[in-house]
Amino acid sequence: MFRSIALAFALGVSSAAYAAEGDEPAGPPAEAPAAKPAEKADEAFKARVKLGNGRSVTGVVKVAGSWERRDAKTGWTACGKDDPGACVRIWNVSGRAGFVTLPAKDVASIENDGALDADGLKKIADDAAAADKRAADAGEKQRKARQDRRAAETAAAEKAVGEAVAKQQAATDEARAKVDSDLLAKFPPEEWSAERRDEIGHRELIMKLMPTDKEREFVANYDAWARAAAAAKAEADAKAAAEEKTRKDAEGAKKGVPAKK
Repeated sequence: MFRSIALAFALGVSSAAYAAEGDEPAGPPAEAPAAKPAEKADEAFKARVKLGNGRSVTGVVKVAGSWERRDAKTGWTACGKDDPGACVRIWNVSGRAGFVTLPAKDVASIENDGALDADGLKKIADDAAAADKRAADAGEKQRKARQDRRAAETAAAEKAVGEAVAKQQAATDEARAKVDSDLLAKFPPEEWSAERRDEIGHRELIMKLMPTDKEREFVANYDAWARAAAAAKAEADAKAAAEEKTRKDAEGAKKGVPAKK
């Protein structure tokens, strides 16, 4: 993709002054002059194109007469500066591949800085291709660096969120453990149970015996107490099972029996 628009900004020429290959130059179409080869090696020369705004562009012109126009039927053909649609194509501007077009109305003069033979053209083309590759490689490196930076930032943000959530969860678990411990200390499972809760409700409903303050507190917090009691029992059962396994493994080791996994 030719860099017509970027060059137009750099040179201060109107955006219409530059067009990539395949675009139609400004101006009404006119009868095309007879087509002739437009890019012979023995016609190419290094050129300095001075613009009407005082700026200049350096590159390569590949037609002896400099001027061309784009015809719908014949493609690029040589023409005169005053012909409708006349422009000059400057190749390898700033050492880059491709060309830009400058309409004749924007061109003050074209200076020939030396003819180019086939070898000279090839060297310029090779250098331009190498420059484009370096630019592409640098662009890819920058893109990869941006991508890596965004990935690192995302990972850091996710880690921070994860740590905050874990910290909040730890605080919640700690607070719940404290509540559970207090409930079980105040209402030990060997004295308080679902049956006792039902008995308290039965006495109040049938026998009209009002529960004590502690009984009311137990009933009000029964769900939390039941969860805490179940968790404590599961923990105690797991501990007992582990201790029993350790005991049996120790006995088996004495008898030469492999420990069970």
